[in-house]
Amino acid sequence: MGATSTLLAHVSGRERVLFERSVFAAQWGQNETGTGSANSVYITEAYVNFGYAGVVIFSLMIGSILRLFAKSRDPAFQSLWILFCLNIYFAGLIGTLFSNGFVLLLFFSVFIKLRAAALTRPKQNVIFNYA
Repeated sequence: MGATSTLLAHVSGRERVLFERSVFAAQWGQNETGTGSANSVYITEAYVNFGYAGVVIFSLMIGSILRLFAKSRDPAFQSLWILFCLNIYFAGLIGTLFSNGFVLLLFFSVFIKLRAAALTRPKQNVIFNYA
């Protein structure tokens, strides 16, 4: 129930499960200090925390977030979709959203609309522009 995430474990009052260290130990054997850890794709995190329902819900959330990137009129926000996809490939969704600041970024993209000149200016029908 989210115990692999420090944030969710703290909020729910559970002890944090050191899932990344367990994955590393299963793959390579743990080092002497016990600090080796390995990330896994978001599907693994969703399954370990919430089962098959978590995989479906996390996948729907990721699809909605990618749709938000695609439908945005802000080119700077649109360009961040590749970083988001790379992060969920190498780490879990919970860590990507909260530790990498994507929750704040998504909040700003939904509730704050910038009125830059490039976004509000109508497009011109120009075949050649030598300026």
